Amino acid sequence: MKRIFFHLIFIAAVSFLVFSCTSGNDNNANTTVNGPDEFRENVLKLRRAGLLDQLSDRQLDSLITIFRNDSLNGMKEILVRSGKMLKINSSLNGKAPHEIYATIFDTLAKHFPQLKADEMHCTYVPTSAEKKDTNWVLLHARFGIHSYDKNMYYLRRWPIDELMYKLFNTYLADIHSDERLYLSQFFCKDCNKKDDYMGKLDVSNFGLMLLKKNQADSILAITDLAIEPMNEFAIYTTQQTSDALASFERSGLAGKEMEDWYQQKKEDVIRGTLYSQEDLFDFLDTLFCTVSFDTINDYNPYEDILRHMVKISKGNFAPTGISDQHANPSTHTVRFTLGGKVYETDADQHLGMIWPGIIDEVNSALGEQKVKGKFYSVFVREKVTIVVFIPDENIDQAKKSGFFDELEEGTPKTIKATYDVLPAS
Repeated sequence: MKRIFFHLIFIAAVSFLVFSCTSGNDNNANTTVNGPDEFRENVLKLRRAGLLDQLSDRQLDSLITIFRNDSLNGMKEILVRSGKMLKINSSLNGKAPHEIYATIFDTLAKHFPQLKADEMHCTYVPTSAEKKDTNWVLLHARFGIHSYDKNMYYLRRWPIDELMYKLFNTYLADIHSDERLYLSQFFCKDCNKKDDYMGKLDVSNFGLMLLKKNQADSILAITDLAIEPMNEFAIYTTQQTSDALASFERSGLAGKEMEDWYQQKKEDVIRGTLYSQEDLFDFLDTLFCTVSFDTINDYNPYEDILRHMVKISKGNFAPTGISDQHANPSTHTVRFTLGGKVYETDADQHLGMIWPGIIDEVNSALGEQKVKGKFYSVFVREKVTIVVFIPDENIDQAKKSGFFDELEEGTPKTIKATYDVLPAS
């Protein structure tokens, strides 16, 4: 579900940009362009990237004239006409999802022969074809000696998960190909009246392009293409995923009491997609939590952080009386009780950033209460860190496991340094 949430954020952002930057006129009509011709310039970027080489200048001019006013899909349609983008219609039209996935596989194999699967089939998770609002479809595919099982998300009004293309990218990474598939979203007018959260997204059509890295890098920023903004060349190979899981197992963080939980999470990871260690932490969200020191949550940011830390502490951090109240517009009074003692801090907000010392404050309280363990930061990105609780008896094993690229007690020094140089709000 988290993947769907962020995917929808991306869709909403692209929809906004598409409609903000265009006239909204979707008729294929000739238009006189005064001043810089951004549409034509972007089409020429596609040609310089080697995506429109098979079109003559005259053919390209004609297509620009035809599709310039299609503010939703015009540039994508030019790529479709050129043969560089495969447009997939994923409507069920009375068929079951597994039948449509089979058709998509066949279509991809005809357009990109190197992606022809030797075997593919789908099963429903749970193993039932009942009509439900949400469900999972387990997609199995084999390419020679390479075999994959991936979870595809199902919504009643969005039954085909277009992110199935990532299965092919895992295969391409495994065989060390210099190409990856990239997804381009299509849009439509008034097609989701019953599901406003989908905006103008056309859930029945999407485009796929097979690109080299330099091609992808040169066209990702073209808003009209609505390309899924992931570096597909960073996708983990099957071996990288296996190695990451093995190093996590060596860390000892999931003890025998969590064996059932871990086996399920391990299966989820293998059936999902990783691009970075951050993605793996997201899968293991019973042990790891993301802490943001941005000011997006102005109401109770510290309470939110504390409750996330409680959740991942495996009972080692169990405060009562958590309170997060405004003392003034830029200061929160943060309070919690641990071991019968009240811990209280006035946390000052700096420009665009809340006080990051909350993690250190908790560690200090744990030490005072003789709790044998601490919170550690294991990942840092701008104002964001990912946190884990590690018992003292487990810290040496965790450090030697090779699982952590970063492991720092408490709040990362880089985040505290950023906060310190910002002016007070």
